[in-house]
Amino acid sequence: MRSKSEKIMADYFFRNGIEYKYEHPLYLNGFGIVYPDFTFLSRKTGEEIYWEHDGRMDDLVYARNAVKKIEAYVAVKGIERQ
Repeated sequence: MRSKSEKIMADYFFRNGIEYKYEHPLYLNGFGIVYPDFTFLSRKTGEEIYWEHDGRMDDLVYARNAVKKIEAYVAVKGIERQ
């Protein structure tokens, strides 16, 4: 794990039987290959769920990049923005 927060989350998922992949590669248009912090498989739909911790949102450059990346994740899932 790259951070204390990610370790805490991974331990929680493990204790609760929540299967995940850590930093599993994913192609995002406009970003190339990215490594979401956690990838889960929905038991209900079979779709992948991507979780980015984004722990440095107080850094303006980091925050702007994080928002762009979130928008790219939304595009991967075909979700329309409201």
